Amino acid sequence: MRVESFGTSLGGIDIPILKISNRNEDTEKFEENKPIIIIIGRQHPGETYSSFIIHGFLNYILSKHLICHKFRELFETWVIPIVNPDGVVAGNYRSNLQGKDMNRHFFADEDPEGYRNRAFEVEIIR
Repeated sequence: MRVESFGTSLGGIDIPILKISNRNEDTEKFEENKPIIIIIGRQHPGETYSSFIIHGFLNYILSKHLICHKFRELFETWVIPIVNPDGVVAGNYRSNLQGKDMNRHFFADEDPEGYRNRAFEVEIIR
């Protein structure tokens, strides 16, 4: 597992990303051409159970179970455990620091002001 920065929120909080896969047994390096699965948590800050789900998923996928080992061989999984840290810190239930619900502002491409109407964190993800 590698821990990297996915970016910085509007409030200046680092958004971590966990990249999970098995290393190549011969080279001890991570392979770059595996299909990628992306999982995000805490898009809506008030849905605290998302943290528990991400925690359980990480415990399982990083375990020594044979099926998990095989899964890590075939795929690279990117986990962003808290995609809306500003909303969590501000105590919002659904919105980010801009006051936008990230679900409602994910695809604003047809909107003439598409970029400005998308939530900041959504733009990082896209």
